[in-house]
Parts: sequence; C-alpha cells; structure tokens
Amino acid sequence: MDLRIICSRSDGGIDVIIPAPKARQDGETDVDFAARIAAKDGTSKGLVVRGIKHKTQLIGSRYFRDLWEWSETEGKVVVSLAKARAQRMAEIRNMRDLQLVESDAVRSRTEEIGTAADRAATAALRVSLRDIPREAAPALDALTTLDEVMNYEPATWPGPTDSRRAAFVHGQPFGTNVGAEIS
Repeated sequence: MDLRIICSRSDGGIDVIIPAPKARQDGETDVDFAARIAAKDGTSKGLVVRGIKHKTQLIGSRYFRDLWEWSETEGKVVVSLAKARAQRMAEIRNMRDLQLVESDAVRSRTEEIGTAADRAATAALRVSLRDIPREAAPALDALTTLDEVMNYEPATWPGPTDSRRAAFVHGQPFGTNVGAEIS
C-alpha cells in the first residue's frame, strides 16, 4: 500500500505512519484501511492525524526529516527554510569544531618542534576555521530553496570538501582515511 498517515506531535514535528499490510481486514480498500489505522494508532499515541497522503506527496529528501512540520494553510508537510538554515549552520560548526580539535594537536607539535613558518601556517589555519561560521551565515541566509541549503558548503574550507563531509557523516576525525569507506 502506498498511503501514509501524516500526524503532528505536540512538539510540532511530524510522524508518518505506514500501515502494516498484515493488519488489513478482508475486503478493506486502501483508504478505508489507512483511515482505520489512523483512528486507532494516531489518536492512541497522542498524535493529531493531519491526513492520509500518497507516499509521493511527502517531501522527497529525508535530509531535513527532523524539521518536517504540518502546514494548515497548505494542507501538507513542509520544512521551514529558517530551521533548515539553522540545522545546516549547526552541521558546519560541528565539522569546523572537529577540525579545530585536530588542529590543536598540530599546533602543540609545531610549538614544540616546528619552525616559525609552521607556527604561522597553523595559526592562519585556525583563524580561517574560526571564521567559517561568520562567513557562512550570510551565504546561508541568501539561499532560497531547501536543495540549496542542503548542498551548501562554505567557500573557505581549508582542504577538500568531499572528504570533510564524508568524515563528518562517518563520525571520523578529519585526518583519518575515509576514502576506503566511501565508494
């Protein structure tokens, strides 16, 4: 069955209930089946049933799944662009913070055994890392679609972006070899 039951939670988020095929009663249409499950499961869990929609009517990308909300005016699930921007900024800060932690070890080594040029390069790297959120904020604010926000990468990242995002997604420090895990 391709119907989904859309429910809103008390925190404003959205739950999507997919009726279990084995719960279907003999002779029940898809719509009747979904309505029965909505009445039983949606309300028993303290949810407000917002509608029964075909799965293609949901937002295609699950990237911002935790930000889904019900729009009374549009009668559908939407994602707040402001909340999507805030989530993406938090991701950027997390990636930046991981690099700052890694650069702490480099800074310690260069202070002990590095040259003046090494210390200057490490300091410049750390300054550029600290500046990333300040530079990313206006760029994110200028984006007008969820796809743009989802795919946004700051222009000032020191080093290749793909390995950084892959490392963040896989929860590995940036200096580790993540290429073997990503095909």
